[in-house]
Amino acid sequence: MEITPDLLLKGKPTIIKGKQYLPTAEYVQPFFDEMAKFTDQFIVKVQTPDQVTLTDGDEDITYNRVWVQAVMPEKYTIDNHSEVYSLLYGLDVRTPVYKVARHYLNNACLNLCVFNPS
Repeated sequence: MEITPDLLLKGKPTIIKGKQYLPTAEYVQPFFDEMAKFTDQFIVKVQTPDQVTLTDGDEDITYNRVWVQAVMPEKYTIDNHSEVYSLLYGLDVRTPVYKVARHYLNNACLNLCVFNPS
């Protein structure tokens, strides 16, 4: 689901199979800080856990899978493909993953093109 960067930063710390993870902001704020020097357009997609707890009626939300895309300004567009830098992490997988990548977003059909996956 797509959410705002402000909502993403409210993600709480979590424990998965006995391993403790930091609040979401600890993982994503450095990326936002660095990429904000170049763009103000961020697309944030998350997958929330199946179970959410409540404290005083408010959700204690955590984000186990996050994909943040920093879409570069139009001057970096090549042949209708916007340059994008992404941060992706998954905590609830066998081996937790945290990756940063550069790719291009096809503006005609919204396909994602990664030319050098390393």
